[in-house]
Amino acid sequence: MKKFIKTKNGKKGGLFVGKTHEEGGIPALVVDTGQPVEIESGEAIINAESTKKYWKQLSKINQSEGNGVPIPPPTDYENIRREFNKGGLTPNMTKSEIKKFYDSPEGKKLDAETYSEWKRLVNMSSSELESFYNSQEGKDAGLSKAKANSLGIDNGRTSAQWILKMKSMPYTSWSSPMWIWAKKQISFIKRMSGNKGSLYDDNNNKTRKHTSLLIWGHNPVKKKLGGLNRGGDCYFVAGKIAMNNSLPNNKKFTGVPYLVQAEVTGQGALSGIKYGHSWIEDDNFVYDFSNKREIIIDKKYYYLVGKVKQITPKYFKYTFKEAVNKMIKTGHYGSWDLKTESGL
Repeated sequence: MKKFIKTKNGKKGGLFVGKTHEEGGIPALVVDTGQPVEIESGEAIINAESTKKYWKQLSKINQSEGNGVPIPPPTDYENIRREFNKGGLTPNMTKSEIKKFYDSPEGKKLDAETYSEWKRLVNMSSSELESFYNSQEGKDAGLSKAKANSLGIDNGRTSAQWILKMKSMPYTSWSSPMWIWAKKQISFIKRMSGNKGSLYDDNNNKTRKHTSLLIWGHNPVKKKLGGLNRGGDCYFVAGKIAMNNSLPNNKKFTGVPYLVQAEVTGQGALSGIKYGHSWIEDDNFVYDFSNKREIIIDKKYYYLVGKVKQITPKYFKYTFKEAVNKMIKTGHYGSWDLKTESGL
């Protein structure tokens, strides 16, 4: 005969062994809520996957002898789980009592903590996520809805739709399903970010790990790049050259000069990362004096090394007059119109 599973957490299921209710039962504690409960010897633990799949049959079995209670369907279970995860709630609380808890300082504090973590991980703006969602990469990202449903998991594109809704309103106005999705998005991003694998393949294309994170609202490049680009002075240096209409160190243009702001692909420590950069060029050469450098190089080679694509909104070329007008209008050196993959 197969032995009973002995476990401290019940993840794999099994039977409780100990006293009956008449004998005082087996005392237990719900760790998330601090709620004490009494369990009886012979009661079974059914793992979450089986409960979700067979909840109707289990519900009937539990009520068959007249003293059991119905098991809620999976969607209701998600709502109940969220309530218990917040702490301070007990099974016999009324809806008004639950609402009162949510509106209390403690409930609001827990919501604020969850939102703070969600905002840190879901680091793409609405426009960035919407742009990726509508791109071919976004359409191919993650599992299809049918495949996700067959595996009993959530679909990335559905998650993206919820994120766009959630970002359109204050978190204090989020509905219960939105809070459930926030927890799922936090969990997915943490799990996928921890998986081994590169963000780009040998052909400099995004890997499945990369696109899966993007469709769930997390741009891993932003985290890796951090403030490096913001710490540079390329926009300032190029802007000053345009304003003065001259190059440093008495260097001369070989044609009509322009100020360029474009997405480039990093080298060395930033290999494969796409971010915004600015330089001066004319008909033949690129002049890059950012970060105390003096790079004067053939324009074709510079574009090749930086993998610069001359397409909007990843590339903008301004005459010096246009650049100066942009600076006057915006009050800064840029970028002005540029949209990059990393958001930087």
